[in-house]
Amino acid sequence: MPRKGNTSYRIIKVACWNPIGSRHEGIKNSIHWICPPSSRYGSSAWNTTAKSNQQKVEKVQNQSLRIITGGLKSALILKMETITGLQSLEERRETKILTHRQKYKAMPNRVLNRRLKDTNKGRLKRNSFCKYSRILESKNEELTGLDSLETVLHYSSVPPYEMHTLPKIVKEIENAKVQLSEREIIGFTNKHLDKKYPIKEWIRIYTDGSATDAVRNGGGGVHATLPDGTTLESSFACGMRCTNYKAEIEAIKEALNMANKKISKTSKVVILSDARSVLQTLENTIDTELDTVRKKLLDLMARVRELTLQWIP
Repeated sequence: MPRKGNTSYRIIKVACWNPIGSRHEGIKNSIHWICPPSSRYGSSAWNTTAKSNQQKVEKVQNQSLRIITGGLKSALILKMETITGLQSLEERRETKILTHRQKYKAMPNRVLNRRLKDTNKGRLKRNSFCKYSRILESKNEELTGLDSLETVLHYSSVPPYEMHTLPKIVKEIENAKVQLSEREIIGFTNKHLDKKYPIKEWIRIYTDGSATDAVRNGGGGVHATLPDGTTLESSFACGMRCTNYKAEIEAIKEALNMANKKISKTSKVVILSDARSVLQTLENTIDTELDTVRKKLLDLMARVRELTLQWIP
């Protein structure tokens, strides 16, 4: 962020000292519209960074103020901000933090909505967004009593009349016991699949996705078994910044693409996934994150006899 602001400042500074360059008023307008927005971008996100980093960004804005006003180094920053009408970066950060806090309060499906209600863990020395925003809110009495905000509605791109036509999603295995060894779990799962989805009648598509330390270098794989005994396999990388959750989603998408190539009107397809969280999100039609997957499921359902998503351990 400081580098971006400094780059804009240097370019305009060269134009200011260039006799062939722009007029003084033009230079003032350029600085007013280029440097401050660069230094203010994402201010609520980097509010918890070190003070030294914040001072670097503030230095860029102060240099811009001196060019706009023609002030010396001894000029008061507050006075220059008043003349130019620019908001101080500290005030800007606090305003954006309070704005975002109120927005998250009206979004019950967001993770930060739950975190704002929890008490601070206090395990890290670095301030978190939740802790800092709570402190700012306590200092502003006019914000008290705004906890019961009207919920912000998120509209899905899948029409409501198609929501009930989504495939059957099974997140449990009947009569499954918690305390079982790995071999017993495999045997119990295979018996369940043979009973519910006979191999001679169903196309079984196994999906799996994972990432290093659950947050990076994600990848996935798909294995399909057809009723005639034919097997299909596919593996892919999901990128350096891919998590387990995203890798599982990409695996289900790949499974749907694979199924589209090997199906007919009489086909029965079951997608087997160990990502219960993804299946739960698919069921929650208020959450629009997986709308692309829902559309693929609806397209596949229109072309097959039966489609089911089954969780397996």
